[in-house]
Amino acid sequence: MPSNVQPKDGNQPVSFDIDKNELARDRSEAFRRLYAEVKQRLKKASEKNKRYYDLRHRDVTYEIGSRVYRKNFVLSDAAQHFSSKLAPKYVGPFIVAKKVSPWTYELKDVDGRFRGTWHAKDLKPSPEHD
Repeated sequence: MPSNVQPKDGNQPVSFDIDKNELARDRSEAFRRLYAEVKQRLKKASEKNKRYYDLRHRDVTYEIGSRVYRKNFVLSDAAQHFSSKLAPKYVGPFIVAKKVSPWTYELKDVDGRFRGTWHAKDLKPSPEHD
């Protein structure tokens, strides 16, 4: 756009001179403020999510040789007249054979047969009287 535009009615020319450096500084400062606000809001959201997660989180570890029950994942089967909601929620007891990672464990049954690798969220400690 030309810096001076001559109006048709003969009045004084209108100047549209814009200081590009000043415009760049203004935009840069606006982006800095926007970045700081977004960063602060993300931190606040993260803290809120952590608070809700920690309400239900249980930090549990199992020792090798300890007895646990594992969650039973079953599906209903109309052909067999079986409803999963009537099935036991946990089965076992099983014995922790190996700690694969901080959250996963290899289980074996009381006869010593391997019964798979399970996440800690799917396990619960067996009562002492088992």
